[in-house]
Amino acid sequence: MATGVQMLVTTTAVLVLRLSFAAAGGDVFSKEIQTLTCKSTTGSQREVQIGADGEVAVLTEGHATLPGSKIKLECPARNHTFDPELQSLGGKTEDKKRIESVYVDLKINTSEPLQTAIRGATGTTDGAPSNDNTTVTLTFPQLPNTQNTIYIRCKPTTAGEPLDTDSADVGGDAKKVCVFAVTVTPPLPQGPQSCAVPGSVVLGIPGEGDTTQFSCGSEMKLSQTDEKKVYSNDCIT
Repeated sequence: MATGVQMLVTTTAVLVLRLSFAAAGGDVFSKEIQTLTCKSTTGSQREVQIGADGEVAVLTEGHATLPGSKIKLECPARNHTFDPELQSLGGKTEDKKRIESVYVDLKINTSEPLQTAIRGATGTTDGAPSNDNTTVTLTFPQLPNTQNTIYIRCKPTTAGEPLDTDSADVGGDAKKVCVFAVTVTPPLPQGPQSCAVPGSVVLGIPGEGDTTQFSCGSEMKLSQTDEKKVYSNDCIT
């Protein structure tokens, strides 16, 4: 396939395959935006000790379960910033910043590039002066093959400063830090799924008459275009 993406559909027997093709664009399955804050009303929240010195994470959790899912993270507006640090997009979009790295363990010790943790994922600010880059929107155009959780912290700009108690239920405790935990789950065998990055995605048709559903990402196009034909596993014939 010219796009560099393989769609592998498995069946448990010789079946009549019925594939549901969605229009191009990785957001065709999910258009809702979930908002997580340190004083969360949409995500679940709990406290977890993460440091030997008694440091506690006020953990606000969100889940991305559909391709195209968007999750907005809001740090307290006063004297807080994201950790890992945001990077400037540069050029004509210099007001905007992006997430390049995320933590991959709850204790906030190990970080890796966002694209390594969740392929195809992006995270950018809206660049509006009013929010001082304290709001980031994560977008997941394609679901991973295995469940992954990433962590991003709201870090005080002054060491030892407590979280903004107007924006977080933490009681002004300097040992409490706001941590967002975003879990991205794999698709069900029947989808939906989106091909948004080069590689392979696997879907399945478990029984006769069942269907599977996927879309091509915004930079991809479907081939074969004949809904009655599919490629063999070499993606050529």
